[in-house]
Amino acid sequence: MEKEKFKIIDNAVSLDLQELIKKTVLGQALFPWFYYNDGTYGPDIPEEDIPAYKDTISHEDILDTPQFTHTFFLHSKDNSPHHQKLIVPLLKELGLSAEHLTRAKANLLIQQNGFTENHFNTPHTDWNIDHTVLIYYVLDSDGDTILFNENIRDNFTPSTVSIYRRVKPKQGRVLLFDGSIFHSSCNPIKSKERVVFNINLAYDYRKHFSN
Repeated sequence: MEKEKFKIIDNAVSLDLQELIKKTVLGQALFPWFYYNDGTYGPDIPEEDIPAYKDTISHEDILDTPQFTHTFFLHSKDNSPHHQKLIVPLLKELGLSAEHLTRAKANLLIQQNGFTENHFNTPHTDWNIDHTVLIYYVLDSDGDTILFNENIRDNFTPSTVSIYRRVKPKQGRVLLFDGSIFHSSCNPIKSKERVVFNINLAYDYRKHFSN
């Protein structure tokens, strides 16, 4: 994997927005979470958009777990009243236009029996199309994001994967990377929950890698 294919930005948005996001998704009883048994591809993803390699990757440390999800934006339209309140301001503070948005959702993982520090959920890419993935970390926790050496440009149907980089969740941190890179989440072991925003953009990620 080339070095410039990902970037980590700490304190990427204002503290006021960080706290608003955390309070909204974790501190309000009216914020709905939806249970998905498949933690990689939920029922909101059309069959034709699920990459062809699904279920072909094997690795001794894969332990796929359910997750809770809240979809803000999908299929070119708002899917939640919280989209305008949280996602649009987040993109604006990052200097990104909402017109490039293809999907935005919140993912909530909790502790899972049998999940160890060596385990990770199924490696995947989010779409079949060219895109950038933006991960925003809502709070400090364990439960790394893993980037793998493999990508769909070099090998569309890898049978296994090898870890390139682990990124620890930290409130206000943004991880930005080429959507062709296989990636995965880890469930928390010490923390009660792990919460991230997963945002997909039809956008040239390289423009954000200059120092």
